[in-house]
Amino acid sequence: MRAVIIDDELHVHSTLGALLQHTGQEIQVVGNAQSVAQGVQIINDTKPDLIFLDIQMNDGTGFDLLNALPSSYPHVIFVTAHDQFALNAFKYSAIDYLVKPIDLDELREAIEKAQDRIETDTFKLQMNILGNNLGNQSPSERIVLKDAGSVHVIMVNDVLWCSAEGSYTYFHLVNGKKIVVSKNLKEYEALLKPHNFYRIHRSYLINCHHVVRYDKFESILVFTSDKAIPVSIKKEQLAEILSRI
Repeated sequence: MRAVIIDDELHVHSTLGALLQHTGQEIQVVGNAQSVAQGVQIINDTKPDLIFLDIQMNDGTGFDLLNALPSSYPHVIFVTAHDQFALNAFKYSAIDYLVKPIDLDELREAIEKAQDRIETDTFKLQMNILGNNLGNQSPSERIVLKDAGSVHVIMVNDVLWCSAEGSYTYFHLVNGKKIVVSKNLKEYEALLKPHNFYRIHRSYLINCHHVVRYDKFESILVFTSDKAIPVSIKKEQLAEILSRI
């Protein structure tokens, strides 16, 4: 999970950051802020999955910060020295409410709740897209990919190719970015086949729409990005791919 810490006390940032390393969860702190204004900016810039949010800060409250965000703001765990705000905190659908000094077991429990909530949201998103797929005659143009820190909804035709590295699949996108998913390549082969994807090697699944030429001397396929990957299939299979370009 990708998280930000928003608190006007600097020592909370270091203490909480240290505690997060002992929760047994993969938490990446991608931003820190000491005020409402800074917090809004860091959330908009980093788009985290989770906010650790103080309630009383010098320029306002954590509630002011949430009111300044879009309705679909990240999940929130309030961290505060005052427990009288708990009821109001849960009106903002907070995952949990931790009172300083932070107890490691309570922090661990809160993060487990956050992980469950994020996985549930991912499942709902996947089901919504699946429902759209079932309602349409043509394959869906989008795919949901979940990496270590985020859930990505991308256009299928923005994928150049997929590569296998052990039990992981790397999605190589037209904008040069990569998304790493902890599922093997075979799971995506059947899913992407209706979108003109083809397995050209045990480690590569390609989008034929983005192939511009085949170099028979080097046995490689060249893509619109000028990147190239090796081919290791039979001649008749290669002929089928070239017919799809």
